[in-house]
Amino acid sequence: MTTINLAVVARHLNQLEAAFGNENAFVKAFTTMKADADMKAPEAKRLAREFAKHTARSKTKAFDAIWGRHHSLMRARAKNAALFGRTAA
Repeated sequence: MTTINLAVVARHLNQLEAAFGNENAFVKAFTTMKADADMKAPEAKRLAREFAKHTARSKTKAFDAIWGRHHSLMRARAKNAALFGRTAA
């Protein structure tokens, strides 16, 4: 059985959640997470489950799920801005 370093997961979860919705801050937190030597596959999978509510089968898929949640929010915000930012003129 693989041991998960929960301190690493918690640290990055806190950083990602704090940056969620802020493009620059999220990119920085995401880049930091990916560069962390302690972020192994088990930690990445656990983080994806906690942050993105997604079960990933690999470290790469976990990162994709984490980025996907951020991308989904940014896309929804842009769509809302385009939809509600228009005038009826």
